[in-house]
Amino acid sequence: MIGSFVAPATQEGANEGFMVVELSREGMSVLRVAPKPGAPESAQRGLDQRFSWLAVPLPERGAQVCALTQVVHRKRFGPLEMIGLRFEQMSTSDRTLLDAYLDERDHLSFGARKLRH
Repeated sequence: MIGSFVAPATQEGANEGFMVVELSREGMSVLRVAPKPGAPESAQRGLDQRFSWLAVPLPERGAQVCALTQVVHRKRFGPLEMIGLRFEQMSTSDRTLLDAYLDERDHLSFGARKLRH
């Protein structure tokens, strides 16, 4: 999943890109270029807002899920910003697709992801 780009689902954020760092059933963490300090509100992009609709591609699936996300935390690393997002709304079919993808990913990792928790 690292290195996969996430495209905002809103027209005004069409030029904004993110990389998925972590994906779970509850939400995800993304990495993006941080906004410039002191930028006017008119320059804000999709995830500068508290809520955003995002389209998340699922690698090796040729599919994506769409979710209404809420920003729950931000952390800057120089010119980059890590954003923690919680999935607030998602269609039943997208939720099923995400669950199947995550189950397969966990199975293929031989349960190693469960050892960390």
